[in-house]
Amino acid sequence: MTNEERQNKLDKLINVELTKQYVEAMRNTTRAVEEFHLMAILNIVSSMMMRRVYMQQGTSFIYSNLYSLVVAPSSRAKKSTATDNYVYWIERLGLAKYLLGDIMTIEGLGAFMMDGDEDEDGTCNKQKGVAFVHYDEFGSLLATVKKKYANGILDDLNQIYSCGRLTKSFKTTPIRVDETFMNIIGATQLHSLEKYTDEFALLSGFFPRFLICYETHINSHIANRPEPLSEQFNYVKDVLDMIKQHIHDIGERNARKLYLDNEASELFERWSFRNDEKAANEPNFIQTMMGRTDTLFFKIAMVLHIMQEQFDNDYISKDTAFKSMCIVNWHISNYKKLIIGTDDTQGLAFDENKRKYNDLYDLIKSKKKLTRSDIKRQKGWDYRTIDEIMHSLWQSYIIDRELGPRDGHIYEYIPKEQRDIRREQENREGEEGE
Repeated sequence: MTNEERQNKLDKLINVELTKQYVEAMRNTTRAVEEFHLMAILNIVSSMMMRRVYMQQGTSFIYSNLYSLVVAPSSRAKKSTATDNYVYWIERLGLAKYLLGDIMTIEGLGAFMMDGDEDEDGTCNKQKGVAFVHYDEFGSLLATVKKKYANGILDDLNQIYSCGRLTKSFKTTPIRVDETFMNIIGATQLHSLEKYTDEFALLSGFFPRFLICYETHINSHIANRPEPLSEQFNYVKDVLDMIKQHIHDIGERNARKLYLDNEASELFERWSFRNDEKAANEPNFIQTMMGRTDTLFFKIAMVLHIMQEQFDNDYISKDTAFKSMCIVNWHISNYKKLIIGTDDTQGLAFDENKRKYNDLYDLIKSKKKLTRSDIKRQKGWDYRTIDEIMHSLWQSYIIDRELGPRDGHIYEYIPKEQRDIRREQENREGEEGE
């Protein structure tokens, strides 16, 4: 993609003055691509809105909370730097009391949400049921949900996404939060998703609830200043402070209901994938995601409406609806690219061999030493499959092998630091040979 094509795509996504100024202000702090900053500012404004602005679809109430994930190569893409700016602004706006660094158990999350603070005059200064979660490495959450003590946490997070009631019975502390609101923003790389994401996370609706930004492009822009001190920064600060004040004036018990105006409603009906035959022909992983795009559209439309300072207007315009559609269409493209891949990009590729590779990697890492017979007994795979996968692990310096009884191999796991030494040694030997 040329720079001109990237800029045209970006203009469609961020054609809101606050977003443009935010991207311009924060681009001097990191090499991250502009789309990462888009994810951050959407989450910042969404977090400020809490349960004070909503829409209704049928009998369902939709709030502005977002689950968002940035996927990009490690280190070079600066994805975590961009999402860290979300934390910076949440703290700057006086909302740090809602920040939760990690979700280990639903019991811990529920206890955090039940905690509400009051000032001396009895005024509540921490709204119950609210949590903002930021992950430098989203894979840690995916790894957590596989633990026995975290059983069922995906279903609970799915429920919280709808801002519904969280009720759990524990022996020590029963959890009951009637009104929830949680934002999750995280960053990860493709390898972590390959390792921890399975069909259940995709088909249960957990992963399809996330607004996805999948970027393989590395920004060549070099940040010259360590601090975002610029005219754009001051503009962003002033606008966010103003939005916070207007949202605060709405009040917790006087939430504002928004509607699509007639033109926006007609545009939405033509765009919606609810009755789209093309969606029915997509793989199950994609169908599950596309079934949730209507809700995502409403969430983003509300955020954009507030970002444009439409505080006294209860009707979302056609222009705002179109901008929301552009972002959701971009998300759909990212999601497909991430799951299926393209000619130029690698997808998660949930095929049998990929799954077996990950299973065998985890097995040998836990056992340290294994024979082919051990693997066959535990996994039931044929020897040809075992040999092919173990050869790939051996070529990657993840395992070592030595000749065992009856001309079989004994495979031994190699710790990472030893792998690096072996690679350097072989590289030196190769250079000396030349």
